Amino acid sequence: MIIADYKPANLFVRNTTAAWRKAVLFGVAYFFCAEASTYFSTRGGTFLTFWLPAGLFLGVLLLNRTRDWPWLVLAVLPANLLFDHFYGTRFLMILAFYCSNTIQAVTGAWLVRRFVAERPRLATLKEFFGLVGFAAIFSAMLGAVITAEALVYFGLSQSFEQSWKVLWGSNAMAVLVLTPFLLAWFSKPGGTRNRVEPPKRFAEALVLLVSVVIYASLLIVWGRGIMSTHRAMAIPLLLWAGLRFGLRGATAVTLFFSLTMAFCTAQFSIGLAPAQAESGDYVFPMQIVLAMASLVALIPAIVISERNRTLAELRESKERFKNLAAAAFEGICISEHGRILDANDQFVRMFGYSRDELIGMKIINLAAPASRSIVAEAIRENRESIYSHELLRKDGSLFYAEAQARMVHAGNRTLRMTAVRDVTERKLAEEALRESELQRVKAGQREQEARIKYTLQLIASQEAERARIAAELHDSLGQNLLLIRNRTQLVLGHEAPAGDLREQLTGISELATQALTEVRRISQDLHPPQLDHLGLTRALEAMIDNTAKASGIVFERRFDPVDDIFPQDAALNVYRIVQESLNNILKHARARRVQIKLERDVHAVELSIVDDGCGFEMDTAGDSLKGLGLKNITERVRMLGGKLAIHSQPGQGTRVEVTVAISEGE
Repeated sequence: MIIADYKPANLFVRNTTAAWRKAVLFGVAYFFCAEASTYFSTRGGTFLTFWLPAGLFLGVLLLNRTRDWPWLVLAVLPANLLFDHFYGTRFLMILAFYCSNTIQAVTGAWLVRRFVAERPRLATLKEFFGLVGFAAIFSAMLGAVITAEALVYFGLSQSFEQSWKVLWGSNAMAVLVLTPFLLAWFSKPGGTRNRVEPPKRFAEALVLLVSVVIYASLLIVWGRGIMSTHRAMAIPLLLWAGLRFGLRGATAVTLFFSLTMAFCTAQFSIGLAPAQAESGDYVFPMQIVLAMASLVALIPAIVISERNRTLAELRESKERFKNLAAAAFEGICISEHGRILDANDQFVRMFGYSRDELIGMKIINLAAPASRSIVAEAIRENRESIYSHELLRKDGSLFYAEAQARMVHAGNRTLRMTAVRDVTERKLAEEALRESELQRVKAGQREQEARIKYTLQLIASQEAERARIAAELHDSLGQNLLLIRNRTQLVLGHEAPAGDLREQLTGISELATQALTEVRRISQDLHPPQLDHLGLTRALEAMIDNTAKASGIVFERRFDPVDDIFPQDAALNVYRIVQESLNNILKHARARRVQIKLERDVHAVELSIVDDGCGFEMDTAGDSLKGLGLKNITERVRMLGGKLAIHSQPGQGTRVEVTVAISEGE
C-alpha cells in the first residue's frame, strides 16, 4: 500500500514540474514576443499593430493538454506586468490587458477544440477555417472589445470604433500568421498521413527564399511598401511556397514576409504620407493585406496535403481489400451491371481463365446453360441470399457452387460483390448418399450393413472435415478480418478523416464486421463448440437462441436433461437433426412460431419440432423424404436406431417427430 500511494505522488510531482517548466518558458517567450511587437508599430503610437503574443498564446494552448492551461494562463500575468510596467502603463490598465489577452486566447482555443479538432494540426480545411472563424474572427473581436473599452475608459483613446478595429486586426494578424506556424512546426504527428515532411528540394527552397527577399526589398526601396499597387505580385511567391513546400514552407514564408513588411512599414514609414503615419490610418489596410497573404499561401498547401493524404489512405484501403480477398477461401468477384470488374486469385483459378479474360466478361456466361436463368434473376433482383447453381469452366467442365452477394456503394456507383464456393464434393457426397440408399433397396437387407457402415464413415469424414474447416475459418480468416476491422477502427478513432474518406473507411469496417460475423456463424454451424464443452442440452439452447436472433422467429422450447443418455457421436446426430430441421424452416417454411420439445421417459427420448409455416405435399411414394434436407435427417435417425415421422400439409405447417429408444444399460 505504501508503494501504491508513493507512485501517484511522484507522478503528480513530475507532471507539476513539467507544467511549471513549460509555463516559465512560455512566460519568457510571451514577454519577448510582446517586446518584439513594439518594432511592428509606429514609434510613439498608441496601438501595437501586430500583437504577436495573441498568436503565441493561442498556439501554445492548442499544443498543450487542457489540464496544463491554468499554468500557462498564470505565466502570462508576470510577463504582462513586466512588459507594460516598462512602458509606464497603469496597474488597472495592465490587468485589463491581461484579462483581454487571456479571455481571447482561452475562448478561441476552447472553441477550436470543442467544435473543430482536439489536436488541430491544420491538416484539413475544416481545421483551418475553424481556426480562422473561432480564433481570428470571433475571439479576436471579443478581446478587442475588452481592450478598446478599457482604452476609452482610461482616456488613452478617443474612439472606441477605431481602437476596436485596429486591435482586432492586430490580434487576427497574429492568429493567422504565427499560430499556423506553431501548429505546423511543433505539433506532434498523429501518424504518417498527417506529418508534413520537411522539403527535400533545398535548392528550390533557397531560390524561393531569395525571391521573397528580393521582392520585399524592391517593394520597400523602390515601391510604396505594403501600400503599393504592386503588392499583388507577392501572390505567385506565396502560391509557390504553398504548392511546393507544404504547410511548413507556407507558414514559414508567410511569417517572414509579414514580419518584414510590418517592420519596414511601421519603423520607416515606407510608402506612407506623414499624415498617414501620424494618424495610424494605414494600420488596418496593412493588416488586411497581410491576412489575405496568409490565406493565399496556406489554403493551397492544406488542400494539396489533404489530397495527398486521401490518396494514400485510398491506396491503403485498396491494399487491405486485396489482402482480405486473397485470404478468403471463396472466389470473390466485383461486378457492375452484370460485368466483372475485378476478381481474386481463387476466383481466377476456379474458372481457369486469366484475370484479363475475366475482366469485362458477363457473369451469366460463367453459368451452365441450365442455371443461367437463376443467375440472371439473382443479378436483376440484387439478391443477397445464398443460392445454388451450376457453373462452367473455361475448358467446358461443370461444377456445383453456392453464391452469395452484397451490394456495395462506391460514390455514385452500385457494385455487386459476389463470393462463390465450390460445393462439388459436397454435392457428390450427397449423390453418393442417394446412390447408397438406392443400392440398399435393390440389394436388400444383406447390403444394409455395408451401406450403413459407408454412411457412418462418410458422415464421420464430413464431421471431421467440418471441424477442420471450422478451426481454419476461426483461426485464419477470422483473425485476418478482426485485424482489418480493428485497424480501420483505429484510424477512425485516432484521426478526423474527411467526409468521403470517413464513409469509405466506415464501409470497410462494416463489411469486415459483417464478414467476421458470417465467418463465426459458419464456423459454429460447421462444428458447434458448445456440444463439446457444454453438453447437448445447452448446445441446443444456444443454437435456438442464435437462430431466433437472426430470423425473428418466436421459439417455444422444453428440454429435459438428456446429456447422460447419448454418447458424443449420438449427441452430435441429435444436434444435426435439430440443426437441419431449423435450416429447412428458415429456407422454406416462412414460419413465425416454432415449438421444440426434447422429452424423456423410462423407455425412450422423443424429439418434436413443429412450425406454423407453409408446409408441403406429402405423397404416398415416399419422395417427400428427398430434398429439403430431410434425407440427412433420415440417415441420422437411422444411425441412432430411432424412428422418424414427418407430418405436413400445404398451409398447415410441418411436424417432425423422432423417437429413440433407451436401452436398459442407459
